[in-house]
Amino acid sequence: MMSTDKIIDAILDENAKLATDEIRNSLFARAASALQEKRKEADDILFAEETKKKKASNKLLHKSKEMYNSIDGIEEEEELSKEQKAYRKVFDKMLKKYEVSSPAELDDEKKREFFSELAFVWSKDPANDTSGEGEEIN
Repeated sequence: MMSTDKIIDAILDENAKLATDEIRNSLFARAASALQEKRKEADDILFAEETKKKKASNKLLHKSKEMYNSIDGIEEEEELSKEQKAYRKVFDKMLKKYEVSSPAELDDEKKREFFSELAFVWSKDPANDTSGEGEEIN
């Protein structure tokens, strides 16, 4: 028998306790169902946001590696553009922070961390930041 039928029967039989219990059970079931739907919607939104963040992070990482490749092997400062010189400064500070002379000295996980952090710091650097709100590396 459906919950509504049970509630009506309990009311007609003047069984207030059973009617109250059936109403409570029905409301809890509906609330649980609604919460489950909202939780799924929230999970979908979080997944989409996380995917978007990963794509943005990977894009920054790719740009950072491209910039690294553009300065790799150039020994003469005069051969570098203004942007490349600024990037090299940031890059050298990151090498110092990681206590290596080349990212090749890092294991794969640390290398990814290095380039991700480098990409983030470079994106905030005054030489690369069009808003003028740069960030210094310690």
